[in-house]
Amino acid sequence: MICSSEISIPISGDQIIGVLFFDAGNSYKYLSNININELKKGAGLGVRIMTPMGLLGFDYAYGFDNDADNKWKFHFQFGSMF
Repeated sequence: MICSSEISIPISGDQIIGVLFFDAGNSYKYLSNININELKKGAGLGVRIMTPMGLLGFDYAYGFDNDADNKWKFHFQFGSMF
C-alpha cells in the first residue's frame, strides 16, 4: 500500500521541477492484515530533471518512523513511478 502527495514547483520550465512531498506505505501479505496505523511515513524535498534519457530525481527525505540517529536520507530516482 502506497500513499503519496507531492507539490511541484517549476524552476526552469518543464525541464527542472522542485518538489515537496509526503509518502506513507507498508507491505502486507494478506488483505486482512492491513492496518492504516502501521504505515511508515516520510516527507522531504527534491528536484526532478527531464533528460533525453528519462526523468532523474534527487530527494532529501526525513523518515518519521526510522529509529536511527540520522533520520534524513538522500534518494536517487531514474524514471517515473507511474
